[in-house]
Amino acid sequence: MIPKIEDSSKLNISLLIKQILSYVPGTLIPMLLLLLSTYIFTRVFSSTQYGQYALWLSICTLLTAVSSQWLQQSITRYLSVEQDNNQIKELKTTIFFSFILIFLLILLSTIFYYLFFDRNNQINNAIFDVIALFILLGSLYNSLGVILQAEMKVKEYSRVRVLDGILKFICSLIIVLFIWKHPLSILIGSIISYTFLIPLLWKMTNIPSIRELFNYRQKIFQILRMFFIYGMPMVGWFLCSILLNFSDRYIISFYRDASEVGIYSASYSLISGAVSVVTTPILFAAHPFMMKAWEQKDDLRTGKWIEIIMQLFILLGVLLVGLVALFSKEIAHLFLGEEFRDGATIMPIVLAGLILWQMSMYSHKPFEFTNKTTFMLKVSILTVVINCILNFILVPFGGYKIAAITTFISYLFYYLYTSFKGKNIIEWKFNLKEISHPLIFLVLCFLVLGTIKFYLAQVFLTRLSLIVTAIGSATAVFIFLLLFKRNILPTLKNNNFK
Repeated sequence: MIPKIEDSSKLNISLLIKQILSYVPGTLIPMLLLLLSTYIFTRVFSSTQYGQYALWLSICTLLTAVSSQWLQQSITRYLSVEQDNNQIKELKTTIFFSFILIFLLILLSTIFYYLFFDRNNQINNAIFDVIALFILLGSLYNSLGVILQAEMKVKEYSRVRVLDGILKFICSLIIVLFIWKHPLSILIGSIISYTFLIPLLWKMTNIPSIRELFNYRQKIFQILRMFFIYGMPMVGWFLCSILLNFSDRYIISFYRDASEVGIYSASYSLISGAVSVVTTPILFAAHPFMMKAWEQKDDLRTGKWIEIIMQLFILLGVLLVGLVALFSKEIAHLFLGEEFRDGATIMPIVLAGLILWQMSMYSHKPFEFTNKTTFMLKVSILTVVINCILNFILVPFGGYKIAAITTFISYLFYYLYTSFKGKNIIEWKFNLKEISHPLIFLVLCFLVLGTIKFYLAQVFLTRLSLIVTAIGSATAVFIFLLLFKRNILPTLKNNNFK
């Protein structure tokens, strides 16, 4: 049973923060394990081998989205607001039937491959088998996890995420170091993790038995049609978002070489893992609240949710980008192999772009709420076209460093366009005045610290520059947190959620 909230007035900022904090372990521990994995695998594999892994992972991510994102988006949209037990059972029975459809789709694709392609090429067959298994199990695992999110089972979801991170890390490491030293082994570790966790998730989400498929057979097709209408445009949107994330790697590979893809991917993965610790708990926690406010026709409160989350992202974005800009070289030396450390220069740009993309998850919420997902698809296609044009023109001259800038520009375009159009549906304001003091404080601190570090390094006082910058940054973060607690948090509570 989904936790019941009678009216949107009870959806307050304190409850949101509590939910966000509950999600943190489920993102923090996997992120730390990802950092450790990056540290190890960028030393075990060459930049070319790691680039191959990045390309395979992008294919897996793309095809997993094709097979299951329509279902995951529909679960988030409809299950998160449902309170009637019988209707919840109907939804979950339809989800079960959807799993069968996904399995049949992947099975037919596998049969087609082995009928019409070279079956004697063992390495290609191994790559195909691993990718097919990853897509099937990843689709089931992700969809079951979305059910826990929709039902606001925060602790259960966090535990599963932690277990997944641990299993992936241990299994991948054992296979790479002792069984098969090949980049494909990293994906095999994920497959093993999914195999263990799917039965656990199945039980936790109370998926009905196969017998219920016959009991609800008429209702299943009605709900499935509803899922397709809402979810299919979202598949296109997710494909575009994946292309925004990964298409530049193929363009870099085409114009330059796989080693640059490896350098770019290692830095990108490192930063995206850190960003997910901050952004994923907010996204998971906030969506059910906003959906309930919208379902209860509370446009004002829905808009205020968007306002508050945008303010939080601006503050966190400036804080994180400033810290990464100051310490990108040290981060690269600590976590990346020697071949990959040139990627330190793109880390602040990648981080700024990812923060903008996460803000876009809220700027386009008005279109999700009103089922105008086709508009989202059109804007995302336009964004991908802009990104690809810029990459094809500029990457030959600047490689992966230019690719980081073009991706940032593309994210910025999507955010600004959806913000401008979305305000016609749900009114919200970008109130920088409320957060101006801590914002100005952070910008000034990072400018001063960056200048000090640069000049000390110029006179060969590198260690002293690092010590001074570290102490100054820690002090700035502490003062920022005090300002946030004393000034910003009370303002958010009192002004927006009375």
